[in-house]
Amino acid sequence: GVRFQQESLSGINRNWCPLSARTGVRFAQEYALKGELPKGKIGNHEISRLVAGGNIIEGWAHARDLHYVRKLFKAYNTKEKIYETLMLAEQAGINSINISLSSNPLMRKYKIETGSKMEVISQVWHNKENPNGDNLINIKKAIDYGADIIQIQGASLDWLVRDNKFDIIEEMLDYIRGQGYTAGMGAHTVDSLIVCEERAIIPDYYMKTMHHDQYWSAHPIENRIPFEVDGHKNQEHDKFHDNIFCLFPDKTVDFVDRAKVPIMGYKTLAAGAILPEDGFKWAFENGADFICVGMFDWQIVKDVNIVLETLKNLSNRKRDWFG
Repeated sequence: GVRFQQESLSGINRNWCPLSARTGVRFAQEYALKGELPKGKIGNHEISRLVAGGNIIEGWAHARDLHYVRKLFKAYNTKEKIYETLMLAEQAGINSINISLSSNPLMRKYKIETGSKMEVISQVWHNKENPNGDNLINIKKAIDYGADIIQIQGASLDWLVRDNKFDIIEEMLDYIRGQGYTAGMGAHTVDSLIVCEERAIIPDYYMKTMHHDQYWSAHPIENRIPFEVDGHKNQEHDKFHDNIFCLFPDKTVDFVDRAKVPIMGYKTLAAGAILPEDGFKWAFENGADFICVGMFDWQIVKDVNIVLETLKNLSNRKRDWFG
């Protein structure tokens, strides 16, 4: 099991911090917390401004053309390490996690075994396996697993918009709300959200990829095509190959600026291509109310401190805070 050491995290009323159960390596004092992570509201839920990404559970890793990375990711994040990472996140003030539907069984088990109060935001797909089947089936599963907030997954929404299946989007949002849950809508392509907005399909919050494109592996903007994030990985260097997730940053910022519901930015570091000090600032300055970040255990406390420092010194944000 996970071992603990009686050691306070400086600046916060904490009385323990996790140790690695396999190696015994403890988190360095230089990463002591420098304050308390602020919160905002999504629906009736009070959520930390930094939300944990579900990557640690599923092992998702956008590694461009490095084929070994996902295997390394999954080898490191054993069940034991996942539990330890989640415990550390909660001690650092992160009170919510955004996960795929398939991660719900482990999160449910974690919460039962540890008594965790972490809020679970569950992403759900339409019934892509059976286009003529029940498009509410995955929402029902998320509810059965005990999810606290439910949102349409980004690729799912993109595909539904691309295929003009707006009736399914509305059906899913209506059902989520009808069951008493806060209903979110994710997207990789900002065009999806723009078209839904034009049709007055507005969720309780948006989850949108938000990062700039000033990094080496971003392909030229003139070669970017809406909806390509979930499509073919091109072998030409100047075309998409799992290398960019906010295809049109300026267009995204324009949409976020006028949005009247909370915005949760994700992929803020372009899957590791942008440093946290840069990516977090860009997202918050450009209107994100929350950011969702996939983190290893050894990144958590440092990332929390970067968020604290970023929010304390935020000077160029124009959009009002929602939530």
